[in-house]
Order: sequence, then C-alpha cells, then structure tokens
Amino acid sequence: MLLEFSVENFLSIKERETFSMFSLSEDDSLPYNCFTTKAVKDEKILKSAIIFGANASGKTNLLKSLQFIVKFIRNSHKRQKGDLTGVIPFKMSKDCLSKPSSFEITFAYENIKYTYSFKANKDVILEESLYYYPNDIKSLVFDRKNIKNFTFGLDHEEQNILSSRTLENILYLSSSTQWNYEKTSRAFEWFIRKIEVFIDHDQASWREYTAEKISEKSKFYHIVRKILSKADVGITDIISTVIDCEKDDNLLNYFEDKKNIQITTFHNVGDGNNLNKIKFDFNEESEGTKKLFDLLGPIIDILENGKTLVIDELDLHLHSQLVRSLIELFHTPETNPHNAQLIFSTHNSNLLNLNIFRRDQIWFTEKNPNIGATELYSLGDFDYVENENIEKGYLAGRFGAIPVLEDFNSIFSKENIHE
Repeated sequence: MLLEFSVENFLSIKERETFSMFSLSEDDSLPYNCFTTKAVKDEKILKSAIIFGANASGKTNLLKSLQFIVKFIRNSHKRQKGDLTGVIPFKMSKDCLSKPSSFEITFAYENIKYTYSFKANKDVILEESLYYYPNDIKSLVFDRKNIKNFTFGLDHEEQNILSSRTLENILYLSSSTQWNYEKTSRAFEWFIRKIEVFIDHDQASWREYTAEKISEKSKFYHIVRKILSKADVGITDIISTVIDCEKDDNLLNYFEDKKNIQITTFHNVGDGNNLNKIKFDFNEESEGTKKLFDLLGPIIDILENGKTLVIDELDLHLHSQLVRSLIELFHTPETNPHNAQLIFSTHNSNLLNLNIFRRDQIWFTEKNPNIGATELYSLGDFDYVENENIEKGYLAGRFGAIPVLEDFNSIFSKENIHE
C-alpha cells in the first residue's frame, strides 16, 4: 500500500509538498476507512483520499508527480545513454530551472516498509536511495550521491558490480532489478504490481481491459453485470467479444496495446411476462454509462489484488451518488478484504461529507498567487469544529482551495467590450 509521497520542484510544485495516507491518531471516526498493517506498527493507514482545489491549483500536477515516479521507475532501465529523464522543474522561478526535481515515496509491500527517493535534472540522476524496515528497523539498501558515488548497506561486492553497469540517466533501482538483485527487486515489484495511476482518461484502454475480462464469463463478468444492473443505467445484460488479441493476466499490459473489441448491451422494455430484451451497440450508451463500465475493470482488479488506484477526476460524467457507491466499495471490508486504496481528485463538493470521509482523508491544493506554486494541505490541519458542515465551509472559503472569480458579466459592458 502507499503510505506517503513527496515532491519538490516539479511542474507547479516548487517547495517540498507531502501527501500522506497515514491517519491522524486522535481521529477515531469512520473506523472502516482505515486499516492496520504489520509493516507499520502503531499506525493506521487510510483506504482512500480525495483532493479538492480550484482549476489550475495543481490537483492534477500532484497526481502527475506520482505518475512520473511510477512510470520512471518502470521504464528507466529501457533508456539509452544520452536520453533525457523527462523531469519538468517549476518554471515560475529562474532559480528552480537550474535545480533538480526531488521525489520520495514510502510504501509497504509484503509486510515490509520501504522508503525510496531520487533527485534528477533533465540529463542525469543526481541522487537516489532505498531503505527498508525489517522488524521496523531502518536499514540501508543503497545510497547514491553525485551521480555515481554509491554506498551500500549490504551485499557490497555484488552491488558494486551492478552500480558500475548503471548509466547516469538510469535509476539504480530499475537497472539492478534487471540484473536480478533480490533486495531491489522486491521494491521494484511494488511499482509494477501494486499501483496504477490514471491521469489522461484513456478510456479506450480501460474499456479494453474491462471488455476482455468480462468476455471470459468468469466471476468478473458477474460482478460487472450486477453493478451495472444496480447502478440504474438500464442495462440488464452485457456481452463482450475480443477479436485477435492475446490474453495476459498482467493489468499493466492491457494499457500498452490496443485491442479490437465489440460490446453489446441489453435493456428490458415492458413488465411482467411481456418483457422484451432490446440490443444496443455500446456506443449508443450515455457517456456516464461508458465511464462506469470503463472504470469497473480496473476497480475490480484493484480490489481483488489489494492495489492502490490513483485517478484524476474520478467523478467525470458520473452522478455523485454513483461515485459515492464506488468509494464505499473501498471502505467496506466485505468488498475490500485486501485493503486496496483509492486516491482521486474532484470538483464535486457533495463529497465533502464527514459521513463519507474522515478529516485526514480530505486534501486541498491551492496556488500561491505571488509565486504561482501549488501548496498542499489536509482538512486535518484545521481546528476541529463539532458538527461542522464541511461542504458549506469549503464553498464559503474557510479552507481555501476555491477559485477567486471576477464578474464575467462586466466583460460585456459597453465600457469594456471595445477595450
């Protein structure tokens, strides 16, 4: 599971900002919204988190920074000598343009906590380190300084050889894993198997995954069929046919290759003994129905395998009640027995409800107007007010993270229209 991550000098984020899935110890509300793990003693971990903020405040950039971490680790070993790293420093400050971007992520995998970090400019990896915590004791795997200066906490001879093979623009975590070094392989596996970050709403890829899984007519199919039936979108049955595609159980691979699919839905008309089953092409369904279908494949996979799902604007095209039902899948032990996590951004203030989320699950992004930088903070940073209406307080500006708008109507006044 994801525990926390930090980013500095990347996209609209200037200073170090940290997003945490650790719960506030003093908050005992909604106990099913968090869980315990052997990897972290005396701490509870959140099952979900939601991020609010005005347009252009940096919600998406925060999630893009996590996406960058995951993708860079997954693909770093594929880079050739001289390839750029892809980091984009904060552009609103000349000083930041010449400084590296910094990333740190803490996670737990197979009951062990890990902390991994790296600094990079557009050309090379400047710093990198990996620590793990067997029996809750911090232990060094490797520490990289000044591009090629490595320090090792174990297996010195083997790691010396592996580090000498690592190019300056490649992460040692990735390259050493390709050489089958066990101590880094475990951490690397988490980035491959346990986290999915969706930013660009490539619904074609999500649809392919859901469609192929239901075409197998397995348990997966029955779950999707029942959810669509209960979601009040009118669908009573669904058939999916996948044409000329190879089967692969790795979720990641479904998002790399396009597949030919044909989806047919069925709606019932009439009542009692006079029901007629009407067939529809999937493209005839509403955008909300399509979005729900697209999401169900990844969500079911995440729940069944205890992964972390990060998604920008989860509620796009979806009714707030339907979004709430999807969130409850993660909060309910029966539907989330493996403690999967959901992190998403939204503009839907109806979800600012302390019957749905704890205070420590609600996050805000706000752009500093003086320097244009994103600032991140949690509702848990504010003083607790009993029975407070969080949505009303947010819309009134108590927590910031709302747009400051001028009167649009004045633009069309006779005085201004010809300026």
